[in-house]
This record gives sequence, C-alpha cells and structure tokens, in this order.
Amino acid sequence: MRKLVFSLLIVVVLSTACLSTSGTTGTKISVVDRGEYNPKLVSKEELCTLNIDKFVGVSKFDDEKVAWFLPKKELAPQEVIIPSGLHVLSVNYNDGDRFTLPFPVVGLFVKGKEYSLTARIDGKRVKVDIVDTETGDSIMLDTAKLKGEDPSILSTYIKKILNPTMDEVGHSVVLENDDYRITFLPDMVFNLEVKKTGEKVIGRKGFEMDFSMKSGKSYLLISDVSKMSRDDFLTKSNYKENAQYIYTVSEISETEIVLKFEKQKDLSDTILRFKYREIE
Repeated sequence: MRKLVFSLLIVVVLSTACLSTSGTTGTKISVVDRGEYNPKLVSKEELCTLNIDKFVGVSKFDDEKVAWFLPKKELAPQEVIIPSGLHVLSVNYNDGDRFTLPFPVVGLFVKGKEYSLTARIDGKRVKVDIVDTETGDSIMLDTAKLKGEDPSILSTYIKKILNPTMDEVGHSVVLENDDYRITFLPDMVFNLEVKKTGEKVIGRKGFEMDFSMKSGKSYLLISDVSKMSRDDFLTKSNYKENAQYIYTVSEISETEIVLKFEKQKDLSDTILRFKYREIE
C-alpha cells in the first residue's frame, strides 16, 4: 500500500464546509462524461474511474485547474477517468439552494478501481467522502488523526512529537532517559547523545505511515546535515534502507513515550522509555 511521508503532513485538509443558500434546484439530466484526465500520460493500466455526485463540483486536481462542475439548472452526476495515486481535489457543494466555497479533500486512488465522490448534509454543514464503489470503504485521508485530534497512539505522536518541529512552528522536542537524549529539531534534523560517554550523532529524520494511519515508522539517518539538504534526504538518501535507527511508538502519554526499535545501531535495548518535552 502506498505510504505517506512526513513532508506531506503540512497539507491542511478539510472534509466539511459551511453551507450558504441561493436559488432553486434545476432539472435532472443524465450522467456527464468528462472523458479521460491524464496530464502525465500514464498507461491505461494506471487509470481509475471517479463518479462525482451531481451536487459536487471539482475545480482543481492536485495543482491543476479543471472544470468538473455544471450550472445550477443543469446539475447532473459526472464521470471522469483519472490517474491512480494520492491526489488532492478542490471541491465544492451546490444543490441550487445551498452551496459551499471550494475546499480540499485528499484520496488514495488505486488503479483499475471505481470510486464515488459523494456529499451529504449534516445540519448546516456538508460532508464529502470518496468511497470505493465495490467495498464502500472511504479512501479519504483521516484529517482528525493528521491534526492530532484522534486519541490513537499514532495521532498523539504526530501532535506531540512531529508537529512541533514543523517549519510553521519551529520548536524542538527532547526525549530523555537515564542513558540517552534524543532531540528532534526543525528541518527534519535530529541529534542523539549517549549520556555516559558523551558521544553524539546528528542526522535527518523521516516518518512514514500507511494511508489508514494505523501504523507508522520513524527513520533516523546519521548524516552531515550541512551537506545533505532536506530534499536530498527525502529523494536521494534511500533513508528507509540506510537509516541506522528505525522505530515505532508502542505507548505515548502527555509526558512519556515508549519507542520500539526495529533497527538500532548501538542502543542498550530495543524497547526504550523516555520522558519528553517541547522546547520553544
């Protein structure tokens, strides 16, 4: 399954929007065929089908403008063939009486599959979803987990450990026990100190999770950060294979975290408990 890397977490995604009111609903017509949208000319085998609810319009696909919407008197379902992969769609709702401004949704589309972009009214808000038409499963990114609003271990880790070091915040997070001190810094930098010997290593850190956000791994690659940029780390370092330290989070509270190392260069154990704190 395709993974999400930490550099993508800065995307702010909303799946609900406030409603406004307008005129009256138009007459129903048949499905509008939008043909094939394939700007990178990927092979036919890499494409999939997206059915769009008649009250939903799409104005952007990733960063490119599209015109998958209709006038209010001609509202109808739409169908378009799109590339598979992880994509951001800018959508809006308009049933002729109520409408929203465009807002982004993110979905992971699998080649050969068929999906439905749907909308439903919930009080004064509209909720949009993208579902696999065969299984009914949502393929949209769980933004509550991404923003740390979910009580799961992974969501809490993102909120407490990863998000403070994002460029927009610029803080550091220190994990410390009797033997080690690990500091996570902005720009995807880390340093690790062995307290007993004073030995220190520095490098860049990566994070990857599955699209369901049920599991994730962190990667620490010892490197010269003055020579290896963040972009080079993400695209050229092959950090998932070369990292000296790879860990998952097995527990996290407001003050403590337990890391389970799948790969560790010279640590005393594979399961380590730390107290952590955020530093401005």
